[in-house]
Amino acid sequence: MDEPPERDGPRDGTRQEDRPPAADRQNGPATPERRPGAVLREASAPGLSGARPSPVPLEDTGRVRMLPPEPEPVAWRIILQTLHPGTTRIGLNVWQQLVIGRLDGPDDADPPGLDMSPHRAAALGVSRRHAALIPGGEALFLVDLHSTNGTWVNGTYLPPGQRHPLKPGDRIELGLLRLIVRTVTKLSRKK
Repeated sequence: MDEPPERDGPRDGTRQEDRPPAADRQNGPATPERRPGAVLREASAPGLSGARPSPVPLEDTGRVRMLPPEPEPVAWRIILQTLHPGTTRIGLNVWQQLVIGRLDGPDDADPPGLDMSPHRAAALGVSRRHAALIPGGEALFLVDLHSTNGTWVNGTYLPPGQRHPLKPGDRIELGLLRLIVRTVTKLSRKK
């Protein structure tokens, strides 16, 4: 009589690789071990003569999926101006997602790409990972990263995860820290 496969490992305390094959344990004929596979349909199953086979998951095949070539990443230049305390201009070239936030200390394991600590970020309610700038083909986007005190653009609340395309003149509030977008331009790559 066949035994069901052991799902939680052997019950006698030995590891699976330390145990002899099932045929040796039962003193029966040696049979090769079967690996789990995808069954498209049983040839002798009744009522399946016209049924379409279910697709084989890609990881179960040796095929390679061809993907179209990815376009070169788009880069953007942005100039932000803080409104208080005092005014400071911050210029950035954004080639990939850039996190805006504040450092928690000198040993911060995951520092933001744009640290707003010099602008009293902690006192003004900026989270450690508050928002992100994401370059896209047609715009540079601002996304709130589930910050504690929220992100507003032009006085409108930006829900977490929602992208907002930035343009010159946009007023951004990260908690109580206010910024104005002075310039947003796409950088060209010269070859």
